[in-house]
Amino acid sequence: MRPLTIALCLHGYFPDQFFGTAVYARQLAEALQRRGNRVVIVVPRFDASLDHPRLSEPEWLGGIEIRRILRPRMRGMRDTFDDPRLMPQLRETFSAIGADIVHLAHFLGLGTALFAAAKSLNLPIFATLTDFHGFCQRGTLLNSWGLSCKGPNRWRTNCVSCGLRDYADEQPNSWTLAYLASWFARPTSAIALPLLTEVLPRQSGDDIRALRQRPARLFDEFTAIRAAIAPTRHLHDAYRRNGFAMPMDVQSFGIDADRSAKPPRRSDRLRIGFIGQIGKHKGSHILLAAARHLPVGRVAIRIWGDMDRNPPYAASLRSAAWGLDVAFPGPLALEEIDAALRETDVLVLPSLWAENAPLVLLQALATHTPCLVSDQPGMTEFVRNGVNGYAFPTGNARALAARIRHLADDRAHLAKLTAQTAYERSSDDMAADAMELYSRYGIG
Repeated sequence: MRPLTIALCLHGYFPDQFFGTAVYARQLAEALQRRGNRVVIVVPRFDASLDHPRLSEPEWLGGIEIRRILRPRMRGMRDTFDDPRLMPQLRETFSAIGADIVHLAHFLGLGTALFAAAKSLNLPIFATLTDFHGFCQRGTLLNSWGLSCKGPNRWRTNCVSCGLRDYADEQPNSWTLAYLASWFARPTSAIALPLLTEVLPRQSGDDIRALRQRPARLFDEFTAIRAAIAPTRHLHDAYRRNGFAMPMDVQSFGIDADRSAKPPRRSDRLRIGFIGQIGKHKGSHILLAAARHLPVGRVAIRIWGDMDRNPPYAASLRSAAWGLDVAFPGPLALEEIDAALRETDVLVLPSLWAENAPLVLLQALATHTPCLVSDQPGMTEFVRNGVNGYAFPTGNARALAARIRHLADDRAHLAKLTAQTAYERSSDDMAADAMELYSRYGIG
C-alpha cells in the first residue's frame, strides 16, 4: 500500500487539550508515521476576539504537524455543530497538505464544515467514534436528570431538556433559565418551548430549533463516512440503535505503556489512584464518599487532574477530602502516567456515564494495575471481576468501599490480580487496523 497523507481531525489537541481523544490521535499519528505515512493533525482553536475564522501558522509537536483553524465567537447553539464559516479554511487546509484521507477522531469544533470541505475535494472520510456526540449533544448519553438515555426521541424533547439544563448551568444569574431548567418545570418546558419558537426572542427560538434539528443534521452528514471504527461493542450498538448504517468495525484502542513488571509494594496503605477529568460525570466524588466508609489509615488516595477546569466541582472535592489521606497533585503529562501507575496499587474509575474504553483504563491494565470501575459497559468490556479488577454499581459509594476494603485486607489477592492484569494492544496494532480498513474500502 502506498504511503498516504492523512488529515486526522479532532476537537482539540496538545497543548490546549490532553484528554483521551488527543492521546489517541497522538499515538495513532505516531504509529501511522512509523509506517511511512504523513499525518497532519487538524483541530480548532477558539478565539473569541475574531469575527471570522482564519488559519494559524503550521506547528510541529513531537514530529507531528498541526494545522489549527482559529474559530470566532459562537453565535448560538447551531455553531456548535453546524458552522459553515469554517468550510473555506478546512478546504484550504486539506488542499495545502495534499490529503488523501480525512480521518475523523472527533467532529466537535469543526462540525459539518469538515464534511463539506472533504466532499468538495472528493476526499474519502473515515472515522473513529470516540463517544456518543454523533447523536447526543452532551456526548455522554446522560439526560438532564443524570440518568442513562438511549438517544433522541421522536420529537427531540429530551434534547431540548438537556439544552435547557446546560444553558442554565452556563448562565447561573438567569432566573428565567433557572426556572425553565428546574426539575419540576423542565418536562413542560421541553414540550412547550419548541411550539413557541416563533414568539420567543430570536436567539432563543434559533437555539431551540438547532437543538431539535441537530440529530437529523448530523445523521445526514455521517452518511458520507466510508467506514468507521468503534472501540467498544457498546458504542457500536448505540450508533446502530440510532439508525447509523455506515460500515463499522469494533476495534479496541491500543496504548503505548511501560509493560515491565510492577515494582514491589513499599506501603502498608493501599495506594489508590484516580486519573482523569475533574468533572462530575467522571465520578471522583464517589471515590471520596467511599473513603468515608473505610477504616482510618487503610488507604492513601491520589486524584490526578486539572483542578482549574471546573473550580466549583474541584472545591467540592477538596471539601469532601477533609480529614482523609487524599492529595490532588494536579494533571499528569502523558509521559508521567506510567510512573504514577507503577506507584499505584489500584486505579478507580467511578464514572457516571457509559464511557468508551477510556485510555487511562487501558494504560492501567497494560502496566499491571488492577482497576475498580463502575459497571458501565464501556469499561466492563475490559475489566473482568476477579481477574484484573472488579466492577461495582454505578454511583454506589458503599459498594466501592467494600471492593477497596477487600483489596486492602487481602494483599495476597491483590498480588494475584496484579500478576494477572495485562493489556497487549499497542498503537502499532491500531495503525495496522486503520491501514487495513483504508485498503478494504478502496484506498491505496
